[in-house]
Amino acid sequence: MKTVLLIGAGGGLGQMVVECFMELPPDEYQIVLGDLDPPKLETLARKSGGRPRQVNARERESLRNALAGVDVVVVTLKQPAPLIQEVCTEAGIPSLDVAVFGEHVRKVRALPSIASGSPSLLLAGFFPGLSGILVNEVIGGFDNVDRVDLSLIQNTNARVGLTGIRDMLHILTRPVPDLRGSGAIRGFSQKRRVKIPGEAWLPVRRIDHYEEHMLKEKWPEVTFSSWTGWNRPTFSAMLSLLNRVGLLSWLAGSRGNLLELALRHRPDRGEETWLMVEASGKQDGRVTKRGLALRAPSDYGTAARVAVGLIPHLLRYPGRGVLFPFEVVTMEAILPALGDKLRLERWERVVKDCERPWRAARDCRFVNHGTMVK
Repeated sequence: MKTVLLIGAGGGLGQMVVECFMELPPDEYQIVLGDLDPPKLETLARKSGGRPRQVNARERESLRNALAGVDVVVVTLKQPAPLIQEVCTEAGIPSLDVAVFGEHVRKVRALPSIASGSPSLLLAGFFPGLSGILVNEVIGGFDNVDRVDLSLIQNTNARVGLTGIRDMLHILTRPVPDLRGSGAIRGFSQKRRVKIPGEAWLPVRRIDHYEEHMLKEKWPEVTFSSWTGWNRPTFSAMLSLLNRVGLLSWLAGSRGNLLELALRHRPDRGEETWLMVEASGKQDGRVTKRGLALRAPSDYGTAARVAVGLIPHLLRYPGRGVLFPFEVVTMEAILPALGDKLRLERWERVVKDCERPWRAARDCRFVNHGTMVK
């Protein structure tokens, strides 16, 4: 039995990870609940059967003491500096982090001992994380790929909390490179539409999503673009307007709680989210467009399942240094860990007599279409 230290167990995402562990056979993992709040730890321990361990993620000695008897560390809190990864590397213990920001990745990569130390798996959640795994799945089989569009449809009823809302608002406000030339354009302004399988078309807007840069490192010849929107188009339009007039950055700061009121989670309503990947390139000499759409019951809930599902693959992985989920596991290998409420749909088109393969469906011939439910 492997021992897992969960740092940030008392947070919103951390508690969802605890719930995922509780669904596993009791002899699969020994869970150590790491947090700074003793009462919260005791409550979690009684609920989950995990061992409480008080740990201050900003103090080196506290972290070193917390690692005693641990095989792998899961991080669900935001760090001002990658001290957890540094201490884990020194101790020879692999770590997994769900943080979404590129600045954190850059700081981890800059650690002197990281390249030769125990593996540090980063961006290990839903978006980013599972998104990169899906990209890897979709582009396999192409002779060459020209373009990949990665889209996330969020739900206004998502159970993400104030921190999750602020994180996403910060992402929306970042400028994105202008694909039509040099320079940059305002984030969350360039718009396109995506088709929800069996449902409606929804608008999404382009964002600067850091996983895109990691994918670009692996496939430098491909143009990657990341997009997001909400299941309520009026809400997406409101955020775009606020960004255009300069108020979104203000909301992302101390006033982010205003949006938390607007996005208050209602347990009696669903919080389904869609993750879609579309790729175009050449296969067997023909211009081909291929896609994959995944519907998940929730954003944070799926992120928690991805993190737990990645643990055995991380423990078996022979590499060292900084890793990303699409380098460690395939879609086929991770899907069983994600529960039975996912819907996964694939499609493929061969484009005939069309110089612009991204035009309307009337220019395309369907060659394969399949749906599978996991």
